[in-house]
Amino acid sequence: MFTHITWGNYLFTVALLLVVYYLIIAATFYRADAKRLLSAKLKKDGSTPDDGYRDHKEETERSNEVDQYERFDGPQDSFAYTTDETFAEVEALILQLKTGITDAAAQQLSKEDTALTIRGILKNHSSLKDTAFQSSLTELIVSECEKTGSITLSEEEVEELWE
Repeated sequence: MFTHITWGNYLFTVALLLVVYYLIIAATFYRADAKRLLSAKLKKDGSTPDDGYRDHKEETERSNEVDQYERFDGPQDSFAYTTDETFAEVEALILQLKTGITDAAAQQLSKEDTALTIRGILKNHSSLKDTAFQSSLTELIVSECEKTGSITLSEEEVEELWE
């Protein structure tokens, strides 16, 4: 049927069609970016006339994102205001809780003694109380107690330990 077309001709035609296709797509969707890039390369200082507008636009978008988070009651409702120090403190608390609960199970402490141990650990990290992390940490304590099999604490009992 197509005996006059060689594989080389076929592959060349397909490659050429793909290049044309992607050029059309790029021209359609990235025209503004391409103009900005080309005009920036032509200027010596690398700035374009619309850089000031674009910078202002990006700054406005960032401030709108901040405004969006400020609509919440406070930073405790969102991870947006969480700092690296807070994450480090959460990780330290998780490690201390796991170690404390495992040690309490190994020593076969009573429910009251284990609860006092957990309360002492939580007291050292009182800055995490009433944050977005509190519910997750409460669930962690409940699951670690169940995992070690030493005691069974409900989420309500653990919530009382935070106080």
